[in-house]
Amino acid sequence: MPISRRNITIATSLLVLLASGCKTEVSTQVKLSQLLDDETHSQKADLLLEIPACSSYEDSREPSSSLIEAEEMVPDVFADAVLIDCFSKEFDSYAHFEIPIHIVVAGKQTEAQSRNLQIIKDERRLLGINLPDGTQDRMNRVRDRTMGATSMDLTVIIKVENDMESDWTFTALSTYIDDTPAMLGQYTVKIDSTMSVRPSDVTIDLALSGEAVGVLYNEE
Repeated sequence: MPISRRNITIATSLLVLLASGCKTEVSTQVKLSQLLDDETHSQKADLLLEIPACSSYEDSREPSSSLIEAEEMVPDVFADAVLIDCFSKEFDSYAHFEIPIHIVVAGKQTEAQSRNLQIIKDERRLLGINLPDGTQDRMNRVRDRTMGATSMDLTVIIKVENDMESDWTFTALSTYIDDTPAMLGQYTVKIDSTMSVRPSDVTIDLALSGEAVGVLYNEE
């Protein structure tokens, strides 16, 4: 059966999408009080996936083949992902998805919550990352679909708003605080301020291996 021009275009776009590193950024904002209580909080996070273009080069009114592929691919990796829009910024294009996340006490996740990214907390850990079982395997399947091209480059950014009545001091491990590397040290988030927490590549790799990884720790 002859291969259509459209199929060739889609396959080529998917190769470009993954071979280019497929930068994937998950970001959300939480309140410090949510990390300190014993309750479970469910909310949405933004997922931005870099793609070659939003619109078809043949007809700008139609979505590009890479956007179509992204809409099929992302929910395979992140359960319940929903495409919101696609936009261009400077010379880059991004498919914007929303995914559910849960702020939950470690070990108390329900089966349904375990399907999504979790921000974990307990007496010792103020903030940790727990990715659903099999996330790395699903990324590998995406890589296999593209004949060996690289899988997603995952970045997680969590903004923490101090809504408590005082400054809060914590220990940071293998992360970036407001884009400043923090291998191991004490930091303070001021009252009524917001800080950005971006776990390092090592931390993300550990999370992808199935480990619930601590990022911020309460003071002893």
